[in-house]
Amino acid sequence: MNWLLLKSDAQIKANVSLLSETILLKYKDTITVVNTDKIMTDEAFASCCGILTKGEHVIICDETFAVAEKDSVLANRQNLLLGILIGRNIPVFSVSPVVTPFVNYQIRVFDTEEQMAAGLNSSYKTLQLQDLRQSAFGELMQMGIPFTPDCFATYVEKDKIDICQKFLDAGMDVNIRESSGTPMLNIAVRSETPEIVEWLLKKGANINAISKDRGYSAVMDAVWKKNVDITKILVARGADLSFVSKEGQSILVLAVGIGDVEVCRILADHGADPDIKDQMGMSAYEYAALFKKDDIVAVLAPHHREREN
Repeated sequence: MNWLLLKSDAQIKANVSLLSETILLKYKDTITVVNTDKIMTDEAFASCCGILTKGEHVIICDETFAVAEKDSVLANRQNLLLGILIGRNIPVFSVSPVVTPFVNYQIRVFDTEEQMAAGLNSSYKTLQLQDLRQSAFGELMQMGIPFTPDCFATYVEKDKIDICQKFLDAGMDVNIRESSGTPMLNIAVRSETPEIVEWLLKKGANINAISKDRGYSAVMDAVWKKNVDITKILVARGADLSFVSKEGQSILVLAVGIGDVEVCRILADHGADPDIKDQMGMSAYEYAALFKKDDIVAVLAPHHREREN
């Protein structure tokens, strides 16, 4: 993170070492010291506004940086600077008596430097996450990509992991659904992109989430697509093979229907039950036998509870 540290000329000359500065150095952040005496002069004030907005966070540790009741010009300048920081949503931390209308917003005032250092240390990870989200959101906007679930789904479908990561960094939930109710994992499976399937699972995607359109889980979508590689990935990750779709299909009934022997083998060998009945009262094993799919019957037979001895 980039920090601006506002100090008086006297503090800079005395090489005052702040506890807050030590805390930030521990995290290896970028710290730029700004001389508050100089930026408040007539000559420098016009350019100081630009200097302040270059930081992502600002620390004020100048005891003179307060509204001077007897100096209306200085008071107006200080309020203007703080207003700019507020307007740009830049967090401000101060150990100065900042008597301004802004203290109730994003300016946190501490009584001592030690208190400020402790506060920064305890909230650092939260600040870091906020910065990451703002940065990623800004990058998406610069690329002309709206921060919406449907746009996220578009880049999942396109297998653009780098852009998808920006969505997550900006705060998008990996388990959010696009407008028709399809989870991102199902979209990746239907697009037959194993790399992003793996990526979504690593990011915490719910492997057993059910789409609203077909009522399929991700592994059922993989079976429907006859995609052996993605089926293997999902099975290895513990996908539920006992789920029955809203149309009453078990995953093996679906696999028998598409006629893929290898998919049937993978599912049966990992515990999918060939004897679950569908709404017609038929099981995957019975369908395979009925339609004389002998190669599939041979795969399912060792797992068929009603087989003859």
